[in-house]
Amino acid sequence: MPYERRPNPRCLRGLQFIYHVEPAPEVARLVDGLQAAFDDQLVVCEEPWPGRTVVRLIARFVAEFRLGERHGEVLVNHRVNTTEEQRRCTEEKLESVLDRL
Repeated sequence: MPYERRPNPRCLRGLQFIYHVEPAPEVARLVDGLQAAFDDQLVVCEEPWPGRTVVRLIARFVAEFRLGERHGEVLVNHRVNTTEEQRRCTEEKLESVLDRL
């Protein structure tokens, strides 16, 4: 599944990245894949928005994934206290899930 990773221009600290995925993956499959990659340690929250539901997956003290804010996009928000290695590992897990879908 082709994807493009780019920094979120609104993030002044450089800790947010947007993955634009074509074709857009099914959110449920992406949630299942990320849960498996993180050994079922992610906290899942659903936020009802007008016309859609945004799913937030939280790896405590490491990162947050937001699915469904925009069609075909996954937002990754790294926590301030994470190391560069933790950030790289988080992104590698996401990219491996995207590659498998």
